[in-house]
Amino acid sequence: MFWDLISLSLIPLILTPISLYVKTKNQVYIPVIVSIVITEIIISFSRQLPAFHPSMIRPTNAKNCNLFNSGGDYSGKIGMPSGHVMLTTCISLSLLFIYTKTNNLYTIFKKYPAHITITSLYILLMAISRVKR
Repeated sequence: MFWDLISLSLIPLILTPISLYVKTKNQVYIPVIVSIVITEIIISFSRQLPAFHPSMIRPTNAKNCNLFNSGGDYSGKIGMPSGHVMLTTCISLSLLFIYTKTNNLYTIFKKYPAHITITSLYILLMAISRVKR
């Protein structure tokens, strides 16, 4: 149940930059929204490629692996790279860059260690949640 909640937390994360743009009309959120669309295109395209390594294939009995933790049987289908983790990383880091008003990770590590730690922990939990699915 906990891992399902972590996986499903991607939905409000996707909606965050969209709702912030609608509410504030601040242009800074447009690149985040565009990066979400581009990431989704990359994810869709990567699912059409052949698996280059056996670890890219989902295990037998893999079920309900889509955005809403539904969709039935996904056994034997390509599952890497994880779309959940790609989107979580993309959106979380983009929002972190906007919040800290910098595009320099070194500056964020130095000035905002708690923020980068929480962001990294969230991305790690998302990755674990996909394996636990």
